[in-house]
Amino acid sequence: MIHRLAPCVLAACALATAAHSQTTWYVNDDTCPATGSGTLADPFCDVQVAMNAAAPGDTILVYGGNYGALDYLGKDVVVKSLQGSAVTALGPVRFVSAEGSGAVLDGFEVQLPTPMGHALECMGSSPVITNCLFRNIFASSVGPAIYISSGGTPRFVRNVIKNNIQLPDQGRGGAVYVEGSSPEFDGNLFLNNDVFADFGGGYGGAIYITASSPVVLRNNLFSANSCSDESLNKGGAIYAIGSTLTLEGNTFTGNLAADGQSILGQPGTPGRGGAMYLQSCTTDAVNQILWADIATEGQELYIQGGSFTVSYSDVEGGQAGVGGTGTLTWSLGMVDVFPLIQGPEFHLSPNSPLVDQGLPTTNSLAGQTDGDVDPRVLDGDGDGIPVSDMGWDEFNRTTLGVAGTGTLGTQLTYTTDGAVGQGYVLLGSTGTGFFQHKKFGAILIDLSFAPQLGSGLVPGVDIATVPLDPTLVGLTVYAQALAFDATAGSFSRRVATTLR
Repeated sequence: MIHRLAPCVLAACALATAAHSQTTWYVNDDTCPATGSGTLADPFCDVQVAMNAAAPGDTILVYGGNYGALDYLGKDVVVKSLQGSAVTALGPVRFVSAEGSGAVLDGFEVQLPTPMGHALECMGSSPVITNCLFRNIFASSVGPAIYISSGGTPRFVRNVIKNNIQLPDQGRGGAVYVEGSSPEFDGNLFLNNDVFADFGGGYGGAIYITASSPVVLRNNLFSANSCSDESLNKGGAIYAIGSTLTLEGNTFTGNLAADGQSILGQPGTPGRGGAMYLQSCTTDAVNQILWADIATEGQELYIQGGSFTVSYSDVEGGQAGVGGTGTLTWSLGMVDVFPLIQGPEFHLSPNSPLVDQGLPTTNSLAGQTDGDVDPRVLDGDGDGIPVSDMGWDEFNRTTLGVAGTGTLGTQLTYTTDGAVGQGYVLLGSTGTGFFQHKKFGAILIDLSFAPQLGSGLVPGVDIATVPLDPTLVGLTVYAQALAFDATAGSFSRRVATTLR
């Protein structure tokens, strides 16, 4: 059944947002060559001009377009695309003046227009990079997409990092290079990144890490990354040396450490650590999937010195899939079973043996979501006991999708589904939150004001009209559904739409 909501429902969400004194600046390159004044009616045409005018705590909202370089200048400012990374690009981006966690880059394709340098450079800073796209970046610099050094605790959340190549001769990090810093990578897709090197060895098809502690990798997917050259290669997805790593809920599949000829489909000599090569590192891992990676030594993992402790994970070949001389601690909950992952993003199928087979203690996972923003701990197998799944995806029988651009005066269409015969409730909010329900997973929206957007039997379709109110531009509306019956149920993922 289709339910249509009055515009006042979304307007009520807007009224629930807290008033603040910071300035919101607007940027639209359609106004160029006029420089503009930064208002909604007269936007700047350049993002850097907006940053020059902004003060810490301000927000810069950017319409679709292709913009140039951006330096945050030490300011904790939110720079947010109104139309997403598919139509909004800028770069290179620099965080080199001790920016903090209030410096946010949200929803852009980040580009590198030359074959030297880095699309994003973070030195001694702690920004948040989210919903961004790093793709088709080819450079001879280490970490052509993302370069992190000199301290700081930057966070990279739900970005897509794909088809990047670090060309000869450095051979370090096909997409990302980390040195002397403590980054966190949460819910990112690392796909088809590659590092080439002449004669010296290629290290880390997706990420190269050195002298960094701690480095947190949580709920990420690493697929089809590779390192290749004319010598020994190490770490199809990740190479780390002299670092401390925490791995939680990641999936590694189809990564390759090999001679460059193998990449071209000809005979070659594979290397070490199809998924990861860890040298003199201390690593704790839980809820991992390491499957169908390729290397001659250490098909999934190679440990050269240091220690690697792993639990509640699926490793192809078991301990035989691990090579090297480091200390391996094979703890509780380890399996070697075909994971039954499906689709281009390797979601768990309903019959996967990894559903509800992860870490059984929910407290350590409180506040987490998977890479799709599903609650991290759900009762996926329907036995009445919520347990986390292995890998980057938490299987969820309740699904929620949203269609629509968020343009003022248009409609948003929410589609909720679940098990046959279940009822559902759909709630909206302008804030995120976390409340762990003991049976249904977690509520991921702010419940202090969460009007009902729809209810009924699944599948349900609810249509909301975005009011024609210019003050709503830049507002993010969140929604989450609960599908349930007398015996089972779960909260859906959280979906978000930025109004424009």
